[in-house]
Amino acid sequence: QLQQAHDAKSMSHDGLEGRTVRAEHAAVQFEAESRERGERLRRAEVYARSLEEELVAERRHRSKAEKLLKLECDKSKGYYEINLELLDQLQRYEAKESHARHTMAQIHQLTHTNSQVAGLANKTSSS
Repeated sequence: QLQQAHDAKSMSHDGLEGRTVRAEHAAVQFEAESRERGERLRRAEVYARSLEEELVAERRHRSKAEKLLKLECDKSKGYYEINLELLDQLQRYEAKESHARHTMAQIHQLTHTNSQVAGLANKTSSS
């Protein structure tokens, strides 16, 4: 009976010891998993910061590109307006040139006609 009590106490002690070992093992495992989760979280935060920095850089780059594009558009608009003015001047010049040619042709025609009239007048007066 003493042996049975000793065996029961021993089993109880072994059961307690077993539960303690299992609890310690679970605590170690939980701690390791917690560290791993913490490490993954830290890496995720680092990655998130790097993405945020990239986004900020992209926004700066886009802003610069938009400013350059606006500048180019303004230049193009200015060139377009200058080209319209030059085209208008060219059209006025061509109109003046056309008028001058027409006037020269009329003068030439009048000179030719005057020459013919003078020739006829000379023939008539000599006759």
